[in-house]
Amino acid sequence: EILDLSGNHVSNVDDEMMWIEKMTELRELVLYFCHFDSFGISTYIGSLTKLEHLDVSYTLMFGSFNAEAVFAPLSNLQSLELGGNHYDEPVPLEIATLTNLKHLYLDNSFVTGD
Repeated sequence: EILDLSGNHVSNVDDEMMWIEKMTELRELVLYFCHFDSFGISTYIGSLTKLEHLDVSYTLMFGSFNAEAVFAPLSNLQSLELGGNHYDEPVPLEIATLTNLKHLYLDNSFVTGD
């Protein structure tokens, strides 16, 4: 299953998008340019364990990756797009444990570290 909401004016204020966590058969979730303006990646994405492609680029997310809750359960992930947000922290080690990951996009993300 694929859900592509890119370019829509959806919001994640007060976790309005939590209904996505019930879509457990999703293999692709595209939220590109949705203007969430939220702190970190919403942890409910971690419940989508069949995801192979996740695009949360240019969604105005800032702060934490929420890596343990989001990335640790996503062992099927092959493509991860995080660019255009403002994370203010290093790339999480949990991303390195995603053994199926082939593509990682972090352009314009303000990640820190060496």
